[in-house]
Amino acid sequence: MPLTAFSASRQMELDVDQLLQYLADSHQRGKLKSRESIPDTWKQATHSDLECSECFLKGAARSLELQVRK
Repeated sequence: MPLTAFSASRQMELDVDQLLQYLADSHQRGKLKSRESIPDTWKQATHSDLECSECFLKGAARSLELQVRK
């Protein structure tokens, strides 16, 4: 089961790859390379936008960062 989070701005649940692709497209940049850090602007955007699909807490950026580094 993939790690997912609910995006309030998009009103949909996204997994990590979908979210990173959306962020890359919206910032007109290529997909992150393996082990590349998430840009600070992306972290700020996800912190205020994403919430846990199970407990509805906001601030999912840290979980996103850990998943990308795998």
